[in-house]
Amino acid sequence: MPDLLSDDPPHIPDYSTREKNFPDFLKELGIPKSRYQIQMFTTPHETILEDDYDAMLVSPETYPVALKINELRKANGRPEIKIIRIEYVMAADDIPISSTRVVHGEIDVHGHLKESQS
Repeated sequence: MPDLLSDDPPHIPDYSTREKNFPDFLKELGIPKSRYQIQMFTTPHETILEDDYDAMLVSPETYPVALKINELRKANGRPEIKIIRIEYVMAADDIPISSTRVVHGEIDVHGHLKESQS
């Protein structure tokens, strides 16, 4: 288990790194670059309310925000965006895998429990 008090915790890539790497994943799935746009939304009041999108990929925790986005779009006469909800991937203890849990040394990136050190 990593020393949580050290200055060298496990590395979780920042958003820009994940955004840069995600196209490689999509390419492996056979999805051509012309079929997607990656955009981070920090509030529902950004371009997602006005621009045209086919779908938005959300987690269970961001699903209510997606519903609100569609509600606001509809109120403004804009078409709804298809919501694709991706369920959590559970770790061995049936708790969702998360970068926070990995950083805290509870699990590895594959969801395997790490033995705590005393």
